[in-house]
Amino acid sequence: MKRPGIDGGFILCFFLNLIFGAFWALPAVALFVAHFVAGTPIWLGWAALGMWIVVEFAITAFLSWAVSNGDGNSAGTGTKGKATIRYSSQQHYDDE
Repeated sequence: MKRPGIDGGFILCFFLNLIFGAFWALPAVALFVAHFVAGTPIWLGWAALGMWIVVEFAITAFLSWAVSNGDGNSAGTGTKGKATIRYSSQQHYDDE
């Protein structure tokens, strides 16, 4: 099967994970707002933002590593390069 035209590179996946996981940046935003409103230390906001980016990077790196360790057989049949017949009505026997 032909792969899609978009390059599935690590950087693209990382940025997509950042976009999809943007909800988890809300604690950092809340800490930045608290800094300007109540005078809390700004390093708390930067620390929360950094932790969010590090976690998203770790998730992307793990998924990239896991995909690269696959055997390359997208059908999941357990055979390399050979398609297995899944339905009994499609089986053909040589001795008939």
